[in-house]
This record gives sequence, structure tokens and C-alpha cells, in this order.
Amino acid sequence: MRHVTFEEDDERWLSRDDVGRGLEALAPLGLTFDILVGHRQLAQAADVVRDHPRTTFVLDHLGKVPLRSTELVDWAHDLALVAERPNVVAKVSGLVTEDDPGRWTAARLRPVIDHALRTFGPGRLLFGSDWPLAELEGGYGAWLQAYLDLTDHLSATDKAAIDGQNTARIYGISR
Repeated sequence: MRHVTFEEDDERWLSRDDVGRGLEALAPLGLTFDILVGHRQLAQAADVVRDHPRTTFVLDHLGKVPLRSTELVDWAHDLALVAERPNVVAKVSGLVTEDDPGRWTAARLRPVIDHALRTFGPGRLLFGSDWPLAELEGGYGAWLQAYLDLTDHLSATDKAAIDGQNTARIYGISR
């Protein structure tokens, strides 16, 4: 299940009682909820995932990292709050489209990837292609190469986890 929460007119949509009942209903069915929030909603998301510990959440796009603003400190703090909850994994995707057009580089993404690795660890991160949107910012190949460069220091086991094993486990995909 997935909902583009940051497009809701109601900024507190994710915290509504009816939404909470829906989130609770997912757990016994073995379904996950891909939580797609803007970076300003991360603190709210931390409360929601805490309140629904039986539900597994996938935080999409690392919470829409504000690469083009001065709010990276707030994002980093709030991402760490979300990562405190063991029922949440995060998708490393959608980063290149959050920067000013044509400005992103692997070097600009390094602190973001490093923070995600510190807060979630390789056992709770999923690589995401963000295709076709990655085509808007240099293409999937450029994004993939940046991701590979930024994770080349990881062990083969940790890379395999992020590159697919975690996804298979979280979404219940058999190999």
C-alpha cells in the first residue's frame, strides 16, 4: 500500500483516526505501507510509525531530502526519529530529483547516504531506481552509478542486503 501523503490538503492526514485504523488493518494481512511524506512531515511520520508498531512501513525517498534548502539539519534529526522505530525501513531513491535541476552530484548526496546508513543501517535500507523520474535528472544510469560509488565501501553482504535482499524480505517476494 502507498499513499502520496505530501499531496494531501490536510497536513495532518497521516495522523487521522480513520487513516490509523487503515494502517492497523495492514499488519494482520502481512501488508506494508509505503509512507511517502515530505521532509516537513517526518516528525509526524515518526509519531505515526511509533503508534502502529505492528505495521511495517517503508519510508520512500528517505523522506524527500531537502537538498535545495537549508533544512538538511531538520531532515537529519527527523529521519533519525523515524529510524528509531524497528518497524520502518527506508528506500534510498528519489534523491536526484530533490536537488536543483542539473546540480546534483554524488558528492552532494554523500552526507545523505551516510546519514541513512548510520540511522537505519544496511539491514533496513532498500535501493530504489526512481525510474522513470530519474530520467529527468541525468538518467537512471547516472543515479545508479552515484549510488554504487556512494556504497562501494560496504561489504558484499551489506550491499546485497540493500540492493535486493531487504526488499524481498520486506515485501515478501520469494526469489
